[in-house]
Amino acid sequence: MKADLALVGGPLGALGLATLYLGHGRQARLAGLAGWAVGAVLLALSLAPHGQRRLLAAAAVVGLVSAALLAWLFIRVPWLLAVA
Repeated sequence: MKADLALVGGPLGALGLATLYLGHGRQARLAGLAGWAVGAVLLALSLAPHGQRRLLAAAAVVGLVSAALLAWLFIRVPWLLAVA
């Protein structure tokens, strides 16, 4: 089962990333971002150790909160993006 997730997740993420880079228009880029995210989640699930569900959920929450805080910070102080 885990090998099937990796076989689907890898190419789906790559296709989503290519669509994100090469897409014209907002809808194509959002579709590419969604494809990349789904592919990354499927690949992460296939690589995750068995029995560590709470740790993975906590890592996902920390990652999402960190990404939201960084996005807010870069919107409020845009010159930080060039410095980082």
